[in-house]
Amino acid sequence: MSKGAYIVQDAESALFLVPLNGDVGYTPWAHEAGRFDELAEAMDTAQFILSGQFFITEVSGCIE
Repeated sequence: MSKGAYIVQDAESALFLVPLNGDVGYTPWAHEAGRFDELAEAMDTAQFILSGQFFITEVSGCIE
């Protein structure tokens, strides 16, 4: 069984956070979204990067 991970989506634009050249970018595709191992890490990043509301979704069975 593989360990779950978390992805972050901006509620306003519906875009997902994705790592991009050492920074954070955006993608419309959930399968391209950056994975966070811990919920707290996803929450901290979302609060720092996004100015509005956001969604954090747990995903499992990630293929790398």
